[in-house]
Amino acid sequence: MGTWNDVKAYVRQNFKTEDLGDGLKLVFGLDGGRSQLVFLYQTGAWVTVASPISPIEKVDANMALVTSAMGTAPGGLAIDSGLVIYACTLYIDSIQGPELIEAIELVTLAVDGIEKELGLGDDW
Repeated sequence: MGTWNDVKAYVRQNFKTEDLGDGLKLVFGLDGGRSQLVFLYQTGAWVTVASPISPIEKVDANMALVTSAMGTAPGGLAIDSGLVIYACTLYIDSIQGPELIEAIELVTLAVDGIEKELGLGDDW
């Protein structure tokens, strides 16, 4: 895609988004009335696709790591502002539209699966 502006334009063409100034917010409806919050933001030459799982105090870190390792989504767990998140980072210069959409979808489904597996409900 080349630039952060290209990424934002592409995502806006394909999904309903909310502009956060330094990133984009997306909300996906999933089966069973569940939903998943996803953020995209730029860090240098990279685009990060991230989705919150739970406040850190509600998560057994060992179980979260084991559960996330069973998935097939690229990326991994991290802590951001007191939240356990799942994030995937992609290089802006080489990312193609379908790859970006696939990363967004995989992160969305991975986090929903982790939430279900850990019995965390659907707060995000």
